[in-house]
Amino acid sequence: MTNVFDVAEVLVSHAVKTHGDKIGIIAYYGSYATGTARDSSDLDLFYVPDDIKSTSSLYCSFILDHRAFEFWPISWQRLERIASAHEHWPVSAGLISNSKTLYSRSEEDLNRFKALKMTIKELQTPEKKPEMVKKALSSFTTVLNSLGKLRLEAKKGHFPGLRWAGWEVITASVECLALVNQTYFNKGWGSNQEEVLSLKDKPENLAELIETISTSKDVETVLTTSEELAYETREILLRAQRKVGKGETVRTVFKDYFPGIFEYVNKVISSVEENKPVAANYAAAKIQFECNSFLSRALTGVDHGDFNLYSEYYDLYRENKFPNLMELAAPEEYSRLVEYANKLDEVSRAYFKKANVELNMVDDMEHLKRFIEERANSGQ
Repeated sequence: MTNVFDVAEVLVSHAVKTHGDKIGIIAYYGSYATGTARDSSDLDLFYVPDDIKSTSSLYCSFILDHRAFEFWPISWQRLERIASAHEHWPVSAGLISNSKTLYSRSEEDLNRFKALKMTIKELQTPEKKPEMVKKALSSFTTVLNSLGKLRLEAKKGHFPGLRWAGWEVITASVECLALVNQTYFNKGWGSNQEEVLSLKDKPENLAELIETISTSKDVETVLTTSEELAYETREILLRAQRKVGKGETVRTVFKDYFPGIFEYVNKVISSVEENKPVAANYAAAKIQFECNSFLSRALTGVDHGDFNLYSEYYDLYRENKFPNLMELAAPEEYSRLVEYANKLDEVSRAYFKKANVELNMVDDMEHLKRFIEERANSGQ
């Protein structure tokens, strides 16, 4: 049987001879790089060109002695995205971290590639935990998208589509778990089950959830189990988010914010007066949501974004006596909605005064000039 590295030498020699001045790095990864290859293992090699299009003729994939080979290009920009956990970190980081270099054009190219490996190591340190948690939260939107596709496939009654969407839920959820655990896998999907189940923070029944989603032939079972996996994954991410949250002061968070409250209170009132129910309800919902989000950030250190549900931090709003404008959506309640909007203005003024937050209210043009000058002199 042909030695895989003899094959690699042919590929590298040809690449260097024809495009050596355009290629920074040639390397291999996978089981041969990690020392776990079997006689039947495939060999994957990649090259990092200055420009992929100008070196596209180098790409090739073939079968020799019943083994698959692939020699493919990847840009520096994409490698940087992978190393910094912006693109498929769980199964792509190992491509960089575990790879073995067969060719480097210069010491500069080699050092650039080594720096990517160092980036991956740094993201696994305790100091980088908040950053990786944030990436996990951002990645959770992929889980929700996969769940949506799963439901649509179920509605269409297309079982192959349902099965693949189920796998998308699995891989998206595990990607979030890998990010929050600050780790990546040495093997690809399907082969990395042992690594997946060795994650420290994971659903207790992760193995059962994955097996059910990927093997059950009952549509409803696949749906409910996928939702359970998404929910359990989200709970782990939510705990991590709260744990790494950093406390801020009300004065810092709400700085320069009162004019926004004032603006939307007026929008609520004017929309009611002009009989514009949709506009009134949107203005009421937006200002209540924003106030609540800022309040939670100030009191818990959690900066809520697209990941969070409003219900998860609503209690803080009510505990601090802010009025619930969202409950007054019907036209017959609009007189109370105006009352509640004015109440929000009143409560926020009192709350900010207690926390020494400036309201930024100016009396006249002379006052405005002093206000602007004072801010400029203070560096604000």
